[in-house]
Amino acid sequence: MREALPPLGELWDTVAALAAEQGQDPAEVLGTTRLSGLTGIPAARVEAVRDGRDAGLPLDRQVRERFNALRHSRRRPDGARHSLDAIARHFAARGASLGALNGGSGLPGLRHAAGIQSFFGVYAGFLMADDRSAVEHALAASGIVPPCTPAELDRIGRLTGIAPAGVARALAGEGGGLPLPRRVRTRFRLLRATRPGPDGEPYSLREIAASFSATAQSLSKLNVDEDDSLPSLAVAAGIQRFFGVDGGFLLADAPTALRRALHHLAAGLRRTAAEAAEDPLEKLKRDYELLHIAMRASSLSPRGRRDLAAHLKNLLASEGIADE
Repeated sequence: MREALPPLGELWDTVAALAAEQGQDPAEVLGTTRLSGLTGIPAARVEAVRDGRDAGLPLDRQVRERFNALRHSRRRPDGARHSLDAIARHFAARGASLGALNGGSGLPGLRHAAGIQSFFGVYAGFLMADDRSAVEHALAASGIVPPCTPAELDRIGRLTGIAPAGVARALAGEGGGLPLPRRVRTRFRLLRATRPGPDGEPYSLREIAASFSATAQSLSKLNVDEDDSLPSLAVAAGIQRFFGVDGGFLLADAPTALRRALHHLAAGLRRTAAEAAEDPLEKLKRDYELLHIAMRASSLSPRGRRDLAAHLKNLLASEGIADE
């Protein structure tokens, strides 16, 4: 089901060329340690993934590895790792509920996986991502630059599973989107409606489930509006893999995770080039906006400034920018 995509080596070379044009060292921009932080793939495996030599990991090992990578690379302002209790409180759970994941004896539920990714500010994938994250991800992957035409809103809607009106609200910073169970149901149904089989008809639940050795029953609740239960993490991973959409930080296969990181690096380098060529008046307006943000932040309490610093560090890491 996955659409044909350019080889990772071509995207890698594109980022290297953009970096050189900006006077940056391609080896530094594409450093394996940096890409490891963006993808959760161990640095020693990054080049093997790029070259198609990496066989990947079973889902439980992959999720555990990337969860540990998040805790290692995105730390508290004092340099310590976030505790399981602090992570779980973010989504109204107990730290003990993450014990099996941390100890390597099981997978978290879908709600916990969404909460973990939200806590660390990483992309949660097609089924789980909140509207704003999904739209930002689609913009970076597609190269679309707002303001968007109606055709571009439709394209972003297809990439995200969000109706064009919802895309417009996300671009305007309005609305929180749907609760997680409705979000997953809505986007699953959109995948079936917009990515039909060879005969033009939607794939059956049996066909989708068979692709990851499950039963149609494991997907049936996604067709019931009144049911707010969620599929398992393994089922969500299988659905996204079947339809060829991004599984997010925890669930995406390694080539998809690396491709996402390279797209974000390329988008950042293109923004840098555009800003260098922008009108001086526009640059002055942008600099004033940054100054206004800094002035507002200065009025926060010490705890508020620490929280803002931690959030900024995670945001910089998610966009591949070094925290200097």
